[in-house]
Amino acid sequence: MLRLAVAAIALAFSSAAPATVDYAIDLTSPEHHSGKVRIVFPSGAAGTLDVKMPSWRTGRYQILNLANGLSEFAAKDERGRALPWQKVDKSTWRIQRAGTGPVTVEYDVYANELGLRSRHIDDSHAYLDASAVFMYSDASRADDVAVSLKVPDGWRSFSGLQSAGANRFTGANWDILVDSPIETGINRSFAFKEGGRDYDVVFWARAITTPTRLSPT
Repeated sequence: MLRLAVAAIALAFSSAAPATVDYAIDLTSPEHHSGKVRIVFPSGAAGTLDVKMPSWRTGRYQILNLANGLSEFAAKDERGRALPWQKVDKSTWRIQRAGTGPVTVEYDVYANELGLRSRHIDDSHAYLDASAVFMYSDASRADDVAVSLKVPDGWRSFSGLQSAGANRFTGANWDILVDSPIETGINRSFAFKEGGRDYDVVFWARAITTPTRLSPT
């Protein structure tokens, strides 16, 4: 009986563990102004899964067609089998789940726009506002997120998200993710403290004159 009780408690804690949405982007061909995105959405109810691109960018509250830069969309189940899908409006893709397991979504994103501060990729850096790069699902919008970047040699990645190692970040949910742009590339960073908080200022460029009041890292 004791073993059964312990097992039941362990199962209860296991089932209560928060789900995580895993985001990854491959930026190893930046000369094409594009990246390859992979998202693993956690297990959920059988039926359909709607995944979306926002029609707005953080800090710029006007309608934008951010889904326009996406191509090569595909969805797979946990065994790598293709799942049927249809685009139901300009920024929503509806996937037919094969069961209740995780769903992997893959697509290419074109990023050659600096003026809107949404997404820009070239052979020296990538600026990624998550609202213009990473899809979400209402079903898992409140779940933890993990982000990994595959980048060219010599690139360094920075974000307001929690660092989980080189080119890796975590956040409490998708809304935190979209409020935390990512800058990666050939850059210089300067760290300072103010009001009891730590700050990093990151400059995208090879040659930066070192400010007298900041310490380069």
